[in-house]
Amino acid sequence: MAFMRPRLQRTVGRYAALLDQSLRAARPLTARAEAVTVVKSILIELAIDNVDETLDLGTRYDYQVTVMLVDTSVLQVQINAITVYGAQYGLETLTQLLYNGQLKHGHVSIQDSPQYSWRSLMLDTGRRFFPVSTLEGLLDTMAANKLNVLHLHASDYCRYAVALVKPLADASRRKPKPQLPPHPALVAGRGACEFDVPGHSHGFRALAGELDFCSADQLQLFNDPGQRTLAIVQDVLQEMAALFDDPVFNVGCDETSVKGPCSLNSTFNFERQLLQTIATNYSKTPMGWEEVYFDAGAATMDTIVTAWSRHTPAEITATGRQAVEAQGSHFYFTEPAQPYPAGWTSCWYDIATGVPANETHLLLGGSMSMWTDNYCYIDQCHDSSRIPPGSTLFAPEFDAEFTQVCRELMVARRLVIESP
Repeated sequence: MAFMRPRLQRTVGRYAALLDQSLRAARPLTARAEAVTVVKSILIELAIDNVDETLDLGTRYDYQVTVMLVDTSVLQVQINAITVYGAQYGLETLTQLLYNGQLKHGHVSIQDSPQYSWRSLMLDTGRRFFPVSTLEGLLDTMAANKLNVLHLHASDYCRYAVALVKPLADASRRKPKPQLPPHPALVAGRGACEFDVPGHSHGFRALAGELDFCSADQLQLFNDPGQRTLAIVQDVLQEMAALFDDPVFNVGCDETSVKGPCSLNSTFNFERQLLQTIATNYSKTPMGWEEVYFDAGAATMDTIVTAWSRHTPAEITATGRQAVEAQGSHFYFTEPAQPYPAGWTSCWYDIATGVPANETHLLLGGSMSMWTDNYCYIDQCHDSSRIPPGSTLFAPEFDAEFTQVCRELMVARRLVIESP
């Protein structure tokens, strides 16, 4: 594999290990009564059309995989893909066709491409620390389901989850870029961070003497007439934009309210200037929750708007803006269910529901969300005790529900692989 580019090398190495594990684990499947073939060796030919490794909304994930049993136990596989990311999807499909060394059909041909460019899982890292091993398990689940955006909600009431350089503008003191775990499942995916302002801004409380809040609870930033708050937030987000390479930059803008000195107009001006700064100064596409358009009215025409509560993608695309579907009733994986398989049922929801055919190009995709605010809220932040950030902030009773939800999300990989 010495001739391969590093990204492709990681992809091939990951799936070579998974396939080897599958062959070594060959045994009868109790869940399937039909006849299957035990595969002992695999020959794979991989063809990639384009060496471009750009990850953005236009990345191609198309692939075709052809599987043929050429001997009683030898499998010949041809995978054609436009990019290395399509090649990963083809290899992922192959591992699911060949489960525990068993092959159901002697000749299979699959041609596949995603319908949407934004296929996301959001994790509430602004409230709860996620162990690296848990994150790696969730990345495996994302790969199995061909999700391509890991959305980290990186700031909220509890904390601002990325360390900042202070003073902010001193480039010589900047830290190296934070790295997601070097897990090969992330090869075909993007790490997109969200820094939620002006609401959910309790994480900025350490700068209370330098910027202004709408009220004493310090939950929402005030766009003061002198715009010192805006200037500080722009400095912070400029640093974040340099740290994270993704071409989409999410500033949340949800759940703001008119209170104290904060008027609808002051919030509009704050959000609009941030969105324009993201596009003009950072050369990124701005993104926010539905309130950025429907409440403050600040969304520019290039702002991606995420529907999650009171509004639908159809209402967003009707304005000519790009939309993502994250409706809580369909896509919130926050509270634990009964242990699998009890209480679990198959479900399907068309995220294009209500979107006219001539506007479907504006629907970028959907996002599942794992929030933690029903058991990790402000009173668990230990703000007054000045305890350094860490997993010890949360007592075992707060970990139990978190652990169960993570485990349930990871069941999804097994469901995909074992499904007929």
